[in-house]
Order: sequence, then C-alpha cells, then structure tokens
Amino acid sequence: MRSLFTITRYFCIASFLFLYSCQDTSFYADNSVSPGSSQDDGGVDDRFGFDDGAGDDGGADSGTDSGVDGGADSGTDSGTDGGADSGTDSGTDSGTDDGGGNDDGTASDGGADSGVDSGTDGGGKEWVMDRFDVNKQDAGEIDILWVIDNSGSMKDEQQALADNFDEFIRHFVTKDIDFKMNIITTDTKDDTVGGEPNFALDQYLTRAHYETDANDFFDVFSDAIKVGTNGYWREKGLLAADMFFRKYHNEFFREKAHAAIVYVSDEEDQSSLSVEKYVDKAVAYKNNMKSKLQMHAIVLDDVLPGAGPNGVQRGGKRYIEAANRTNGLYKEITEPFAQTLSKIGQDIVSNLQNFILSEKPIESTIEVYVDNQLIDASKWEYNANLNSVEFVYPYAPAVGSKIRVYYTAE
Repeated sequence: MRSLFTITRYFCIASFLFLYSCQDTSFYADNSVSPGSSQDDGGVDDRFGFDDGAGDDGGADSGTDSGVDGGADSGTDSGTDGGADSGTDSGTDSGTDDGGGNDDGTASDGGADSGVDSGTDGGGKEWVMDRFDVNKQDAGEIDILWVIDNSGSMKDEQQALADNFDEFIRHFVTKDIDFKMNIITTDTKDDTVGGEPNFALDQYLTRAHYETDANDFFDVFSDAIKVGTNGYWREKGLLAADMFFRKYHNEFFREKAHAAIVYVSDEEDQSSLSVEKYVDKAVAYKNNMKSKLQMHAIVLDDVLPGAGPNGVQRGGKRYIEAANRTNGLYKEITEPFAQTLSKIGQDIVSNLQNFILSEKPIESTIEVYVDNQLIDASKWEYNANLNSVEFVYPYAPAVGSKIRVYYTAE
C-alpha cells in the first residue's frame, strides 16, 4: 500500500513538471509556478496565515488550500497547508494566530502551495494572496518587429534610430533576455504587396549574434533600419504589420515568446480597417493572449484638420490608439531618440515580467512583497487591462525572488 502511495505521488509530480514545461513566460498565480519553487516555508507565517519563506514544506500542493488553521484566528483562513496533495491540504497549523488570520510562527505547514491562498478579513470580504517565483528561465523571449515609415520625410528619423539603438537594446542585454528582431516598412501601395521582411536579418539581429559579435550586430541594425525614403507617401503601417502577421507569424514569432511591434512614422496611418480590428487580429496570432503583445508608437500627436501636401494626413492618432489598446507606449517623434528608445526598451522588458493575478482586486487594497519586504507602491503598477502587477523599471525583482501579492477581491 505504501509503495502504491509512493508511485502515485511521483506520478503527480511528473505530471506537474510536464504541465509546467508548457507554460508561457508571463507569471500566473495559479498555473505558472516552477516545480518546488513556490513552496511554503514551514515556519513563520507573515500575513493572513501564510508562510514567510523561511523553511521548507516538504510537499507540493497544486491548488488552493481548503481547510482551516488550527489556531485562534480573528479572520477565517480558507486553506490549510498540511500535506503533499493536489488540492485540499490534509494537515493543520498548530500555532496560535495573532489576528486577521496571521499565524504566530510556532508551527510549520508541511505543504507547498503552488499559487493562491484565500480567506476572509473578518469583515466578510474575501482576500487573496497570489505567489510567484522568479527563475532564470522566466527572463523571457521577445520577438520585435520594427515598422518604419520609408516616405520622403523620414531620413533624419531613420538616422536617429540607428545612432541611438544602443539605448534600446541595453535593457535586453542586461536582463539576459533572448531577443530577435526584424524590420518592415509602411509601404503597401496596392494593399497586396507589403509587410515583407529581410529574413537574412533573423541570423544577425538576435541575442546570439550580439554575444558572438556585438559590433557587427550594431552595424547590421544601423544599415537595416535606414530603409530609405522612396516609399509610398500614403503610409499604412497597421496594414503592413497585419500582412506580416498573416504571411510570416509562424516563421518569425516564437510560440512562447512575447511580441512587440514598434511603429515609427511622421504621418498618420491610412490603413482601411479600424485600429481595434488590426489589434484584435494581431492578438489572435498570439493565441488571444493580450499580455503577450505590445504595440509602441514613435509618431506625431498632431491634431491638424484636413491633409498636408499630396493629401498626406498629418499626425499619428491611429498608432497611438494601437499603443493604448495593447498597454504600449507612445512617444513624440520630435523628442530625443535616446530617451525615447530607452523608455520603450524599459517598458518591453517590464512587460515580460507581468504577474497575472488570480482574482480581480480592489486596486486600493493591493500590497506587493518581494522576499517578505513590502514594496513601495511607486515601484510597481497595477495593469487593469491584463489584471497584473508589473514592476516599474529598474525595480524588477531579481532571479530567485519570491513575490507575494495580497489584495481584497472584488
């Protein structure tokens, strides 16, 4: 009988490891925790009856605790840590809770939770604790597509991109992020030809080539980003990106990688469909995971009525809308490119580490802890669109950190 229990236990662990290997690089409270990495400590509980990470549980729970603490809680715990099981813990804490469901640290839990604990705060409102571990493999992959206006007025801007590219890429290099890039233009004159990349760049605009020959990496980007100024004057960057997605998403975008599209233009997008439609189509190519796609815009925010010479529409409102719909950044093309590229690089890196919450929180109740230290609210943001907590650059947690997010659920 004991042998049967042991075999069953190892089968459950193997199943958990297999499921984990299929996850993407966003952090999910209920299904994205490394095997053994989010274990309760078996020691002092830090808040609401949860462990502070000082010990080792000895078991691996895969779900939400469902029992009660054995001490005197002033609030109600909905789960007890106690054993190694896939749902309900079998043991109880033996220490006395000090209030609000907080254990005093006199007992160990005996189980390792995978993501979510919940209970009530004594006043009838449900609170939740989501937990995440930051591991080296979670540094992430990012596939970046540059969409560059190649009309007659863009020579200086293309040169500025080349000259200041190091301010963009340094954020990926220092964070050990696996990146790849390609470049297309806004030129789609007849709506059937466009979105064509130079796939030779796939060999050179990568992290691997940067590590092999950084100088050549920068030289290749500098040459490739200067796409010329002989393109069609009626720019259609959203359409060009959509055509690229339709034709090449399987070749360029990696399955588990995040994707970022950076539009650079001094004129309005004149693609035929609504911005919402283009965004929805792009998200669909990323398996409808909004957290894995961002669009950024380096454009003009002109509100000029009518059109300029040759019917050219001034401004970049549609690109700005695309950025807003995907939690991206908009920067004025007239601002210094060094600062602009740095901020967009920072934002992309931050988006790679978004911690998806298990419930919808009352935003004012959110508290974020890294390795049991309360983090000032100025160092992280709540993203309502993705229901995630994201750290503000340069405060992203280091590899090995344990993240705990406490909040009251709506």
